[in-house]
Amino acid sequence: MDSVQREEFQGLLKRLSTLQVADQGDVPNALVYKEWTFEVQDGVNCPHALRQLHKCFDKGPFIAVFVQAPLRSQSISNETTIRSEQDSIVMASEVTNTSLEGSPLKIQEYQDQSKQFHSWKSKTPLTRSRVQPVSANVARYLVSQYNLTCNPWMDTAMSGTTFLPLWVYCDGQDEEQTMMLGCEQIAIKEDKGTMIYVVTGDGPVADASELPTLKSIKQQHNTGGDNKNLRIHGSAHYDVFGSTALKDDSQSAVNQYQGSVVVETSWDHVVALLEKPPMEAKTMVNVQIVAGDMRSAAHSLYRELVILQGFTTGLEEGAVSWAVDDNEVPLVNNVKTLIEELKLGDAVRKRQDTGNISEENTIDSPLKHLVLEERSDLDFTEKLWNILIDCSSYDELVQCMQCALSALQNGEVQPMVHRSNSTQLAQLVRDSYYNKMSLPDMSGIVPLQMLVEIGIEKLRRDYSFAFVGNNLVTANHLEYFLQQDVDLKERLSRLEKLHYVLELVVMLKMFLNIPQITLSLAARQALKHYQANAVCKSHIFKIPVHTMSVSNVLESCQPHVWMVDITSRENDHDISTFCHLSCKPPIMHTCTTLEQDSMDTTDKQMMYYFTKVAMSLNVFPL
Repeated sequence: MDSVQREEFQGLLKRLSTLQVADQGDVPNALVYKEWTFEVQDGVNCPHALRQLHKCFDKGPFIAVFVQAPLRSQSISNETTIRSEQDSIVMASEVTNTSLEGSPLKIQEYQDQSKQFHSWKSKTPLTRSRVQPVSANVARYLVSQYNLTCNPWMDTAMSGTTFLPLWVYCDGQDEEQTMMLGCEQIAIKEDKGTMIYVVTGDGPVADASELPTLKSIKQQHNTGGDNKNLRIHGSAHYDVFGSTALKDDSQSAVNQYQGSVVVETSWDHVVALLEKPPMEAKTMVNVQIVAGDMRSAAHSLYRELVILQGFTTGLEEGAVSWAVDDNEVPLVNNVKTLIEELKLGDAVRKRQDTGNISEENTIDSPLKHLVLEERSDLDFTEKLWNILIDCSSYDELVQCMQCALSALQNGEVQPMVHRSNSTQLAQLVRDSYYNKMSLPDMSGIVPLQMLVEIGIEKLRRDYSFAFVGNNLVTANHLEYFLQQDVDLKERLSRLEKLHYVLELVVMLKMFLNIPQITLSLAARQALKHYQANAVCKSHIFKIPVHTMSVSNVLESCQPHVWMVDITSRENDHDISTFCHLSCKPPIMHTCTTLEQDSMDTTDKQMMYYFTKVAMSLNVFPL
């Protein structure tokens, strides 16, 4: 590279490095130099699998280098702006001063830079449809120029300049199958230097014998050195919902179950690639909760919660989504039946409970994993809620309410209500004991308000019973969520949080069958989280567990991701060789098929993509 080209390259790096993030309003974040595109990208825009590949991708903004994927040819002038097509930008080599071929964005030429520089604002993440990688030779050339630019002995004018890391996308066509080359500046005591990264890959492979041995990887990492000083750290991720190695009776429940459960383990002293984690490994269970799955043991509570939320919304907005009227008999008849049963006492209820237990035992239900029994101490308002939850109209609600209140006023029944039940209807029941009850005005929002009150009271006791009755937490842990001196909307919000905690416990028990003490710790952790945070469906709970408690998963499943990090110390810097095995390729731009299935469903043998990140240090003594 002659001095003119070096100055152009230095100017390009300096200009892009002034952008600390990829999105700075309308400031261009991409430059074209010759046939290559240099684009500033933030670490958050980097694919998750690529960030998982190595911690160097999580350090913040970087400069990505690639060739733009070409569009069909269409000539337009420099002054013409056309609508951007996501994931497509013109090849940089087609940009000229007089015409553009297939450019989706207006290109502006920098007046203070070389005529070969063109810039635009790109907000599109790096995807395979945009990235056309370069050859390994071109990548080595660009990285070497970056390295020279960072060398204070080559150009003293640039010695104090800080550049963003440079990452070049490669096509993997060389013998080593290079997928990326990277370089970044580092400080070494009083000296300066650069760290160079080489990312290579292979796969998918089904036979572990086709993979390199850990011994050969250690030798490549520490050529001519002492392997005794190496630190070797392994980790593995087991996607419980994505595993093909589960037993048949569990697989039917796992298929398409909402949310996710991933077991992550880490340990030292790795001996071989894809080895099973030892029992002394540190283990974490990552759970993403999505409530509402019909196979959940907590689904009946979720259904009541959703209906109650609809009624509460109706109080605020004046419009209610009523249940579909598919009852063979009018709902008021069910209220009359309830009143007749209350007159007869407990005999009828006991016969019904026996029938329900018999029916439940014939069903292959998730309840066998975590028993959430229906409470046997339902009071009058709770039993009435179980009927009125199916109201199909406002008129039907009023009719049912009037039927129940009339029976109370006439003294036909004197049902039990819990002492803690402070709803309007519960107070009317107490008044009926002393013949002091007067019928309220059943017009306007009063019936709906009474319905919401008894629904909240019913779910308060249900969730309390589910947690305390299963020895998950104590009543003190639930005090915040069961407070009654807050408005209806806040009370309902806290009940929703309780439901998400219960779903977490159900998932841990249903799919991992972890011990009771761990379930209790998980429940307390989630309760503490929701005391300070709103419900967020994307939140992932990280639950520490003993490795022994999930040994059945580690033994019966194959890891979806397996990693080993070999680290040594050089010039006060950690130098690593990082190996990553996964059932999906972490870097997609070298793959011929975007969504290649790496599972062999015939013999349930996982197929892995092998990716290695090797680091080397260059020191520039001052």
